[in-house]
Amino acid sequence: MMITVHEWPLPSASTEAKAAVFELDVPDIVSIWRESTYAVLVDLFTADTAKPAHSDGKYMLLKSEGIQKWIKTKPGRIQLASSVKEVSRSHYGKQRFNVATQSTVCVENGLRCIMYDSGACVWTCEILGKHSLGRTCTLKLPPGNYKSLQYVLDGTQHTSNSIIANQDECPGSITLHELYSFSTLRAGHRLQWRNISRELVSRVLNFNHIETHLLVMQAAYEAGPSGLAFTRDSHVDLVEEDFGLSLLSAIEDGLGSVESNWQGATAVRTFTGLTTRLLSLSPHIFVRSRCLKFLDRARKVLVGWIQDVTELLHTSDGEEQQKRMAARILDLALSCYATFDTDECHLASIFSSAQNVSVAVESAVTIYDRCSAVNESRDASMAARMAQFVRCSRSIEETLRGRILTDSSGIDIAIRHLWSGYEPSGKWTALSSPNDRWVFTQTSAQRNRAGMTVHFNVLDGDFLVNGVPLTRLPRQYESHATYQRIFGGRILEVVPSQIVGMTFASRREIFGYQVHFHYHGSELIIRACKDGSDFELLPLQALHGDVPQAFIEDYAHWFDHSSGSIELRPIGTPWSTSPDNWRTETKRSDPFVLSQGNRKLMEMQSPIVQAIHQVLNTLEAEQHIHVVLTRTSKIEVHIPRMNLDFTIEQGSSFLESKQFRGMFIDRIQTFGSLTGLVTKLVLREALGSSRIVLVPDGEILSAKQDDHVRVHIDTGSARHISYHPFHIDSLLGRLFDNGSLHSRLFRVYLHAVTSYPLPDNLLGRTGTEEALHSLTQASTTSFSTFGKLETQLLVKIGSLSPIRRYYPPHLRTMETVSWSRLPSLQQHEKFFQIVETMKQEALSLQELQDVFVEAPAIDPRNFRELYERASIRLSNIRVYGYGAEKFTTQHDHVYAARDSIADSTREFQACSVSKLVDGWAVNSMPVRGLLSKFEEWGLPFSGKDDQSFPGLGFDHALLDPASKFLPAAWNTIQKTLIGCNGSNDRYRLMLFFATLAYSPNADQDIVQVLLAFATVPQLATIRMPQCHSINLSHGYAPSTTTLMEILGRNIRSFQKSSESRLPRLERETHLATDIRRENAFIAAADEKCEQFIQTLASQWPTSNLNWGNAIVDGLETYVNTVGAKGEVVKKFKEWHLNHQFREYITNLEAVLCTIASPASATTYSFQSPISAISVRQRYISFQNIIMGGTPSTVGVENCSPLLVHVEKTSSAASPSHRGVNLQNLLSRLSEKARGGYENNYISDLQKSFAAFTAGHDHSISTAQNNEAL
Repeated sequence: MMITVHEWPLPSASTEAKAAVFELDVPDIVSIWRESTYAVLVDLFTADTAKPAHSDGKYMLLKSEGIQKWIKTKPGRIQLASSVKEVSRSHYGKQRFNVATQSTVCVENGLRCIMYDSGACVWTCEILGKHSLGRTCTLKLPPGNYKSLQYVLDGTQHTSNSIIANQDECPGSITLHELYSFSTLRAGHRLQWRNISRELVSRVLNFNHIETHLLVMQAAYEAGPSGLAFTRDSHVDLVEEDFGLSLLSAIEDGLGSVESNWQGATAVRTFTGLTTRLLSLSPHIFVRSRCLKFLDRARKVLVGWIQDVTELLHTSDGEEQQKRMAARILDLALSCYATFDTDECHLASIFSSAQNVSVAVESAVTIYDRCSAVNESRDASMAARMAQFVRCSRSIEETLRGRILTDSSGIDIAIRHLWSGYEPSGKWTALSSPNDRWVFTQTSAQRNRAGMTVHFNVLDGDFLVNGVPLTRLPRQYESHATYQRIFGGRILEVVPSQIVGMTFASRREIFGYQVHFHYHGSELIIRACKDGSDFELLPLQALHGDVPQAFIEDYAHWFDHSSGSIELRPIGTPWSTSPDNWRTETKRSDPFVLSQGNRKLMEMQSPIVQAIHQVLNTLEAEQHIHVVLTRTSKIEVHIPRMNLDFTIEQGSSFLESKQFRGMFIDRIQTFGSLTGLVTKLVLREALGSSRIVLVPDGEILSAKQDDHVRVHIDTGSARHISYHPFHIDSLLGRLFDNGSLHSRLFRVYLHAVTSYPLPDNLLGRTGTEEALHSLTQASTTSFSTFGKLETQLLVKIGSLSPIRRYYPPHLRTMETVSWSRLPSLQQHEKFFQIVETMKQEALSLQELQDVFVEAPAIDPRNFRELYERASIRLSNIRVYGYGAEKFTTQHDHVYAARDSIADSTREFQACSVSKLVDGWAVNSMPVRGLLSKFEEWGLPFSGKDDQSFPGLGFDHALLDPASKFLPAAWNTIQKTLIGCNGSNDRYRLMLFFATLAYSPNADQDIVQVLLAFATVPQLATIRMPQCHSINLSHGYAPSTTTLMEILGRNIRSFQKSSESRLPRLERETHLATDIRRENAFIAAADEKCEQFIQTLASQWPTSNLNWGNAIVDGLETYVNTVGAKGEVVKKFKEWHLNHQFREYITNLEAVLCTIASPASATTYSFQSPISAISVRQRYISFQNIIMGGTPSTVGVENCSPLLVHVEKTSSAASPSHRGVNLQNLLSRLSEKARGGYENNYISDLQKSFAAFTAGHDHSISTAQNNEAL
């Protein structure tokens, strides 16, 4: 029977308990403030707050069951949590009823709570205090050669000397000159701009590298230490006009060196960043003017590059190349737009030029159009630049919109670059607020073409014609699966379509086709026009269920409006038509047929196809099986994912394989092994008995079915699947693979998961035994490298072994076993051991391999002793070679029975006292010194009845030291024992006193005294004084010292005494006078107190003092007798009780001494039985079989005539005669032997003959012995 522990709901520590109570109802304002403050410190200002790999072992206070009804607050991000679980959740949560005590059932709360971040899954103490605004605002170098130089960007405290001293740490791909220039650029905050100017001229650093750009931008835009000037100390050089002009000259020269190649976009971005920084800090008008001119020049260069790369994008076909081009265009457009990121005071001057307005509009439209194409591959740097674009567009919005509304020439130039057919008809107008970021205009109407409304979003660059984008399809179109399937990531420039019912048309022909688009419901309609023919792309689901999956996924289905046919073009060339393509023709007299020349695809629902599917569905799903009828009425079956082909000749019912010549699908699909494997196909030789089983490669899934398992191989949606041909050798009982490690391990795993307790009919052993046998063969363990597939299989094989661990890990008192869902007999512990050995062998050879050896990552099995115990324990259900030989008795121990002698002294004591109780007698030895024992216990004796005393009989509390329970229960035990008699209470007392005597802390004198209470009638009249408590430490008689202390605490004030007014003597100092007066007072008070104590002592022994007679004359002058009376009377009562208790003990000892008499000693003996353990072999090995005796011969009278003849013939040749013949043969061979090999062969034969004759003699002697018996 178990009892659930009661755990106190709050932590035991006072501070933790207060915090826990507070967390039950946190005020909203405190919760909001705490969460917000923590989010700012951690999320914004703390870098590297990644979540840990795992967050197990955290126990939230608010999830504790004991406090649920008091919780009023909602759990937030910051909570109290503990790494130690509650007692009620641990394995100590329930106690056995027979051993439970109050201390083990009513327990303190086990949680040790501290604050925990449930969002980041870390303790707050591990992350608070690590915030740093500087680290957050520092640019990070990307992974690569410069990554180790991140400290250069982090600060300016390093020196050029330290760089030179540490040049041995230079990365291999960086020259020492580059290292020095890169590292010293920020060596000293006052030198940064000078170093930048130097590098612009020297060109040691490559400004096309992103690392150089990040370094220069960090130096240019980091505020640095404060100074007297507004520029701060780090940028004081920019105030100088000469330095500003020289810096600009170097920047202009740098632009000139890269403006001919758009690969220098990073360098231009660096140059424009330096220029805008100089423009914002320089106070000189001439420097600012040159900065603005340089930015105009940079814009022209960047716009030219944008147009060049856009042309390359239109002519590129590869999807990856298009994505790279689109990303490059976006990069250039962002760099171009960043040239407008200046102070507001310069915007009016910049946009006074229509060319700059055109550049701003064209860059914004390009950014909006291209950002979605590279959204997936956008890195942190690109995200930062997009944020800069958003900030810059908001700062220039008002100025740019005003310029567009007053002078539209700039925006018209930009739109003509983007749309060659644009013809403006008037000025631009802004929408009313809050949509005033949109400006619009109307195009001029032309013949057969109406005017269009053009909108431009000044804020984000969105450009619409009649509500739709002009330069590209809407994102809804481009993200549609049909578009992605045909065009991939290609970006098409479109215009409104002229075909009724279509929305867009491609601006350029695509492989000679004019392509039109329309979105209808959830479907994207694509129509291609060429030479007067219209082809419409059918959606994927149009043919679903009518043709196999490959005809749907691998082809583009074009419907020809003129002929009414559907052509299936390969998805790789969807724009190329060919007479060899599959196509359908719909005629009134013929059904809907898909054909390719003289070959026709048979309908999936036809009876023949369904019958073929039923045969092959164990290998492949029916949607992946192609059944084609040829002109000669031969049926061809193709499984494209496995590249398997079968044919059925006309008039035949056999499916013959093309890949395995001369073999057809066997009618019997079982072969005596891999029982339970569903996904397989067995082939049989047409003119022989050879058989092969084909098993596809994939994810092996198993599930329990009835009394065995059902194993299915999931091939998923892979386009190509390999398969394993396993050859079935019925003669030798083998199933062998193709010799590769992958095929071998795949077969091993199949054997393991399909194993059954009984041996396979083919192999003669179970699947588990076959798997272990194959794993331990040299052909398996000799591989030194593992591929990805082999590693995955090894992990699965190793995972078959259950995980055994100690619980709790630090105590190692229990074992926890994690089993898989497979039957337990399949989960052999040796699987992991073999795989671990192979792993270690591969790792040891890793240095000798040309490529990296990927070792299997298997859950560790750290406690090898647990697996050793399991193998020994399971050896009795295993056969030799597969675990039976693990049986051993070396770890066995003789069972220590409870009736054996563990402590003979304690048992003797229990026996002795039990015998005394049985005879209703007492010990013959006198008992003395009881009072001294009681005094040593140091606990007060209770004179009242102890309600907690369990009564006579057994109680585990009786095994505790007597000092722990007897002082409180002595009076109760005495009363109980005095009332006992030998006829009714003998056996209860026997159990009671045996328990007391058996205790390791037992005091036999105390046991004998308690026994005497029951068996000695004289003790019935000796009773303990009746009182609440007796404390022996107070003494047994009045103590002068104690009484003086009580009176001393009640001494009256010296200032009110007559001694304080004694006259001062002649020539006596004031201090001497005071001392004399106080000494006189003390002496008088002590005298009166001593007289009073003597008077009190004369009344002893009594507890009722005559207080009035004890008062001496003059005592009231010095002592407050009223205050001292209570303490004195109380003390006398305690002394009197102790005095009575001492007399009580004295009387007890006197009675016990008078009844002591000589008695014979109690004898006790016990002898444990002798354990005789015999160790025998528990299994039958191969050696046992071949060493066994010859079986007895069957009687001749019971044999057939042929066997009788054989018996007589064999009996005619006596053993000695056969031995002579063999000896003669060996002699002749020895004479003819030539060479060392032949001599060795003859020598081995002679040894074999000697062993044969010795064995035969042994069998004869055994037979004779049997006859004698």
